[in-house]
Amino acid sequence: MARPSSNAYAIAGGVAAALAIGAAAVWFGPPVQDADVASGAGPQVAAVTTQDAAAVDAPKVTVTQGLPTIDTFYRSPDDTTVIAGMAAPGQSVAIMLGGDVVETVVAGADGAFGVVVAITASDQPRRVQLVADPDGAALASAESIIVPPKEIAFVAEVVADDPVAVPAAAEDLTPPAAPPTLIADADGVRILQVETQSPAQPDLTENIGLDTITYDPSGEVQLAGRGAAAGGFVRIYLDNEPITESRISGEGDWRSDLPQVDTGLYTLRLDEVDADGVVQSRVETPFKKEEPEEVAAILAEETAAEGFDIAVKTVQPGATLWAIAEEQLGSGVLYVSVFEANRDLIRDPDLIYPGQVFRIPDPAQ
Repeated sequence: MARPSSNAYAIAGGVAAALAIGAAAVWFGPPVQDADVASGAGPQVAAVTTQDAAAVDAPKVTVTQGLPTIDTFYRSPDDTTVIAGMAAPGQSVAIMLGGDVVETVVAGADGAFGVVVAITASDQPRRVQLVADPDGAALASAESIIVPPKEIAFVAEVVADDPVAVPAAAEDLTPPAAPPTLIADADGVRILQVETQSPAQPDLTENIGLDTITYDPSGEVQLAGRGAAAGGFVRIYLDNEPITESRISGEGDWRSDLPQVDTGLYTLRLDEVDADGVVQSRVETPFKKEEPEEVAAILAEETAAEGFDIAVKTVQPGATLWAIAEEQLGSGVLYVSVFEANRDLIRDPDLIYPGQVFRIPDPAQ
């Protein structure tokens, strides 16, 4: 096992220069109770559920309680990467990259630790994970960071009659300007870090955003994205029918399961609403609820390979499909569609749609 090097250091309170991500907050609340709708005084809507939202031999990993946590991950354009987190005081923590130990650090008296490593560009996506007590219990962090490859391959097969899954011709595909870094944990997969914005990736921080659509092994769907303002809500519609809603966390992200949706093509709309139910921002996009087998077929060759961990392909302009092994969490393979920011998805927040919900429950109720 490699010893801690000179660029590994114990810290208290994180790394000020890094992007502190913390743990994703998921909020839960009661179903929407709209007094006007319930009494018949307002428009009738469908029922809405609320969800808030230098390598050496690698140790054999066991996932259990008392795991180390990744609290900070920031990778700069020159590949210098800051990783910080928490473990048991005095505990040795191995930094794993693609299954190899690249650095070891010892947590301080308060359990905090940090390390600066170089994560150079690669042709393959790789996973960053922590392993505490690597020479003993080998406890792996529940969350892992998915570092994208330099370029993402195009899907070779094109389905001409499916405008949502793939474009009309493979030559129309252009790779994303900067594939994002992802974070995977027990609650799902979301975008963690997007590289410097470019014309292909406009800065849309003032608008609600859809970042990922995840299919779990059973075919259930989870949406995740970012809100323009922390503390609000995201209300989700399919074909103008309200489906569910999720609170935007204090970190500005949100996640929501998409319950009981049949296979088919829909118009997916996301409304960001404030505490008074007023729509602050809105996006709308086609959404195809796929059969799990159809999604898995796109990356079947990669996921069948011995030692498979992560694979990714571009499936349409501005969208990539990732396959992420989550066997340590008992979830098999997650399939995650990741979307670039797209200004064309923005819709007028003042426009009233059929079936629109106009109120939101008081969080105190």
